[in-house]
Amino acid sequence: MDYQTFLQKIRELTSEALGDAYRVELSAVPKNNGVRMDAIMIFRADENIAPTIYLQPFYESYLLNHSVKESAKAVLDRYFCSVPAAWSDLTEFTDPDRVRDRIVFRLINYEKNRELLSSVPHLRYLNLALVYCVQFESEQIGTASFLVKNPLLSSWDMDQQELSALAEENTRHLLPFSFMTLAELMNRFGPAKEGIPFRESGQETDSADLPVYALTNRSCSYGAYWITVPELMKKICGRLEDDAYILPSSVHECMIVPAGRHEDPRELATMVRSINRECVEEQEVLADCVYRCSRESGILEICA
Repeated sequence: MDYQTFLQKIRELTSEALGDAYRVELSAVPKNNGVRMDAIMIFRADENIAPTIYLQPFYESYLLNHSVKESAKAVLDRYFCSVPAAWSDLTEFTDPDRVRDRIVFRLINYEKNRELLSSVPHLRYLNLALVYCVQFESEQIGTASFLVKNPLLSSWDMDQQELSALAEENTRHLLPFSFMTLAELMNRFGPAKEGIPFRESGQETDSADLPVYALTNRSCSYGAYWITVPELMKKICGRLEDDAYILPSSVHECMIVPAGRHEDPRELATMVRSINRECVEEQEVLADCVYRCSRESGILEICA
């Protein structure tokens, strides 16, 4: 069974199993950088909000000798056992007083997300864009979030200036920055691979090497936002005693190197593009360029 037929069959089987009390829809969900992911959405009869269950993993399981009926059952299990209990609380997010302390910033690529940006409030930053998300915690699904779109903002009766002020304050509180050596960042994700020893936490690279630092947030998720904060970038450049080159390695973190230790940023830009093509998921790519941050102002400019 090909992929498109599989999607339709999953929709039919889940709809038949649930009956008239539910509405089942397939959707190609737009993600970052124009990526779309096929999903199934299951609505209760009296609700207009539904969890999004992505179907590609279920198709991969089907290809490993699972039947389509087993796949449909797995989708229903996912729906009933984990997501709905948390999702039923999402109706509270139409109340602006209950989301004010949950709105945060995310930084994404501008050109790759033009279609998405036409439907969401955002702030342009060089070749990037700051968008707004509502972040929440659930025992069933952990930390989750959803993008603030124009209709939702209108329903809150809130202007973008107030939205930005809330996002700035909440991001500082909920997702504070984390600045570390590259070795420290790698150590966060597990022990060093055999034969590749990492330096101890806090120890910088040898003077003969190019010092490389990482800027992210406490959760290492969508931490690239922090490169847009001049007061922080001034402090980082002060620590480096130099201007800084910013390598946008993903939407989650950026690499930072002292500008005086590298004469040609074009070489760094070539490295960024290579890493984006070979190592970074398409929806996590931030940009293919290199930025230079002024030690005096903390403000970025595209330099390569």
